[in-house]
Amino acid sequence: MLITMTSSDGGVSDARRAAKAFVARQWPDADLGALALVVSELVANAARHAGGWWRLTVRAEGRAIVVDVDDRSPAVPTARVADTDGLGGQD
Repeated sequence: MLITMTSSDGGVSDARRAAKAFVARQWPDADLGALALVVSELVANAARHAGGWWRLTVRAEGRAIVVDVDDRSPAVPTARVADTDGLGGQD
């Protein structure tokens, strides 16, 4: 079972709402707040840093919830040193 939506279907709040509704149907005891945070961060980062287009997929793998966000950027994600000055992902 899975859901998929793209940026043409809505914004970050729509992605968060769709993911929460899907997961709540599958696992009523899931931590929907944590899910909303993950979806918000991934989708917002794709919208902000990768040209705006994104595709969210949320699927069930056994008891695991898998959240994937694709974007059009050809760059492979890389780890960065933590920035603790509170300015977010700004370079």
